[in-house]
Amino acid sequence: RGTLDIRDSSMAEVIEAAPSAAGQEVLVVDADEQVVKGLDRLLTRVGLVVTGTPDPVRARDQLLNKFYAVALIDADTPTPGAGIELLQFARDRAPLTSVIVMSARKTYETAVKAFRAGAVDVVLKEPDVVPYLRERVIEAASELQQTGERNTLMEEISETHEEFLRRMRDMAKELVDIEDRHLGRA
Repeated sequence: RGTLDIRDSSMAEVIEAAPSAAGQEVLVVDADEQVVKGLDRLLTRVGLVVTGTPDPVRARDQLLNKFYAVALIDADTPTPGAGIELLQFARDRAPLTSVIVMSARKTYETAVKAFRAGAVDVVLKEPDVVPYLRERVIEAASELQQTGERNTLMEEISETHEEFLRRMRDMAKELVDIEDRHLGRA
């Protein structure tokens, strides 16, 4: 089993939190406790809130009962290829969650299955990939935040537009009433 050694990566660098991703929840699912702990440290340092578990059953429960902006799922937890089943569950039950699959194996087959099941990315579990993984998680969490802000803005615009139209209808009705009174039709 490949491991993701966070200590040997850019973890020693001073990491600035991404403001648009700060506070977003991330679920990490990997049978290797060291990977879970390392990703917890890495992502917490950039302002994300991390829940880690080696247990896919607990991960399913978490996905059903709590919203996560991003889920990092090991393709081989608990057995080779089993992470793809959890990915499919996440896409079905938590469609707004961006799922990134981690794999210790460089296999085309795993990547294709993951992308077909709805993964936003497949990342190899190697130390030199850790900075990319960190940035990819921040990017996915930020995209969700920006989508939420965009939707909120669109709702506000829609409400303002509806209020404007209501006022215009009221003014048009008032104008007709004034016109009727002036011409003696009322």
